[in-house]
Amino acid sequence: MADPTPLELSAADVILDPDTAHPNLLISEDRRRLNWAGTMKSLPDNPKRFQYRSCVLGRESFMSGRHFWEVDVGDRKQWNLGVCMDNVERICPVKITPQNGFWTIALLDGHDFQAQTDPWSKLTIVNPPKRVGVFLDYERGEVSFYDATDGTHTYTFSQTPFSGPLLPLFRIFSEEPTALTICPAPKGVGSFLLPDPLPDPSLETPVAAGSADGNEDPQAEERSLLPPAQP
Repeated sequence: MADPTPLELSAADVILDPDTAHPNLLISEDRRRLNWAGTMKSLPDNPKRFQYRSCVLGRESFMSGRHFWEVDVGDRKQWNLGVCMDNVERICPVKITPQNGFWTIALLDGHDFQAQTDPWSKLTIVNPPKRVGVFLDYERGEVSFYDATDGTHTYTFSQTPFSGPLLPLFRIFSEEPTALTICPAPKGVGSFLLPDPLPDPSLETPVAAGSADGNEDPQAEERSLLPPAQP
């Protein structure tokens, strides 16, 4: 078997954009750590802010090239990571899927690992990663996820080339002791060589439409229905 073709990716130094953060999210001063707040904060009206889903975006957007960043999720039991278009719906309820401009994976309840396709695709992963690598190839229309500790490939979204800005997306929806932390980009390193990511169909099990697993986590839905704009 031929050796995999290496890809050169730029290390992105991602930090969070507080102007986009749902009112239930707490962002550290260095804008790298994310926690869940016990009560909703009173924040100024901002069209950039997520009011329904408990999401926050990275400050930097991408319109070309190959980029990667790593996120330390530790032992958190619930999280969402990936990228989204800059014009995604932020106020009204929409499903987090590629059709709506989101390319993300999720861990629910500490064991339910899914790629958020439509319907969601259940991923067979024995040990959820403690650190997740997100890899964006803009021109090829690919968003790939890896266990950043051992390099194991988790999932790749593939589509026609992207058009318009993409931003890193982060979502948590439960109060847990461990913060979700964006790792600083390696100093003095401008690129990273990674085997050409290829999806492994054996890891994917589409979740039947209408099943409990085919929808957003009920607890997350309940907590996301808390913004001041909701009746």
